[in-house]
Amino acid sequence: MPNHEPRLNDYLQHIMQAIYHIQQDVATIDFDSFKDNDTIQRSVVFSFIIIGEASNKLIQKHPDFVMCHSQVAWQAMKGMPISYA
Repeated sequence: MPNHEPRLNDYLQHIMQAIYHIQQDVATIDFDSFKDNDTIQRSVVFSFIIIGEASNKLIQKHPDFVMCHSQVAWQAMKGMPISYA
């Protein structure tokens, strides 16, 4: 049975893509425009959920990598889906 579990680089790519999407969503708007636009809010929240899920997978499946990069707030990122959803 083939292993379809994403590798370390896949999780990191998911995080980077989600950050990129957030940056693109909010690059040209101010906070008032953001709070009045449900579509952009949902998109940003979805990206936060992706970041949280990928961070959780890194913590679970690649703890050595997480420990080597302890300057990153992995646990906070892991909690993003709970905080924003």
